[in-house]
Amino acid sequence: MRKKNMLTVLAALFCVVWVSANSPVVKKPKVSITEQLQSILSDNYILVHHGDATARVVFKINEQGRIEVLEVITKRKDVKLFIDRRLEGRIIAVGNTARGEVFAVDVRITS
Repeated sequence: MRKKNMLTVLAALFCVVWVSANSPVVKKPKVSITEQLQSILSDNYILVHHGDATARVVFKINEQGRIEVLEVITKRKDVKLFIDRRLEGRIIAVGNTARGEVFAVDVRITS
């Protein structure tokens, strides 16, 4: 009877050690998503005469960490083309929880 109890305890201990050793590693990016987008869009060629050019960008981050632009809402075609070309397919550092999510960001371009 003692051997049976001892084997049960050892089996339970082995299972606990095995499960805790295989915990998932979650990497958190050092820079936020908005800061990364700001650095990507910072060097622009768009001329702004009166006020600022604004746009609302709806995008998704796929499993590889690439940006998939879903929609760019703006009145100016040049702003739409600029944002779409700069963001589409760019790889950014995100945590595992952000992948597959849809984000909406307001973008303001100043002169």
